[in-house]
Amino acid sequence: MILRSERNHQISYFRLFSRNEPIRGMRFSILLILFNVILTLHSLAQTTILIDSGPGPYTNIDGTILDDYDVDISDCSSVQFSVGFSFNLPWEGTGGMEFCTECIGGCACDPSNPGSQGCATPVPCWDFMWMQFFIGGQLEDENLIGDADTDNSENFGIYMTPLFCTEDESTATIEITNQNWAMDETNEFSNVTLICWEGTTTVTASNPVCLGGDIQLTSTSTDAISWSWEGPAGFTSSLQNPLVTGSDLPTIPDDYIYSLSISDSNGCMSTDEVEITIEEPVETDLDAIDLNPCEGVD
Repeated sequence: MILRSERNHQISYFRLFSRNEPIRGMRFSILLILFNVILTLHSLAQTTILIDSGPGPYTNIDGTILDDYDVDISDCSSVQFSVGFSFNLPWEGTGGMEFCTECIGGCACDPSNPGSQGCATPVPCWDFMWMQFFIGGQLEDENLIGDADTDNSENFGIYMTPLFCTEDESTATIEITNQNWAMDETNEFSNVTLICWEGTTTVTASNPVCLGGDIQLTSTSTDAISWSWEGPAGFTSSLQNPLVTGSDLPTIPDDYIYSLSISDSNGCMSTDEVEITIEEPVETDLDAIDLNPCEGVD
């Protein structure tokens, strides 16, 4: 599977290690405090566009429950998803949570088909939490707790994706699927969070413009760190809001495109463009004073 370009891989998954005993309320409170500290430090100069406390604990579900979140990311050039998770019983040993290969029927460990032969027969068995992150409908990252490699290090912790460039997509989707089967088994997730770098841009300009008149270009973006403008007559600029003057101006009345590419601190790009109409000066009576001698210019 080819995933969208990723940035900042060094923060991809964070685990808090636990012993074999069940998670106590104090331990989970410490997790939430640590999560908030990490979120605060990591989100400086960014915008948190989703934070949800979660639905609360799921105990003895006897099947699967899907929680999903659709988030508007139209102002974001890059995003990052994180969520806290916990299970009240250990994964290792007997009498705790059951990962897929513990099922005596030979479970295939496929969370998209969790009731398949071997996972639910001869008796329902498999416990898991499956977290998926999509941008524009495309799967970008996922984590399955309860697969064949699960151990007690995944009793509780924080799952955090890499940074992803949005590539001008407008919607991100988070899906969290839980399953357990016993009266003493509890899955819980909390602090569903999506951080946004607002590096998308909207370009505006003075328009229309009289032939020979200056053109003011303007870009609005919160988290952009670089700008690259291109236009007619060989015009280029690295300023956020350049003024086009002199030899950079078109010399023939017509419609012209000025385009802008911006980059945020994660190296993710966003583009926009604006069309400028250059008007021909209108012949006027020499005895009259016309401060705006171009058609269409007020």
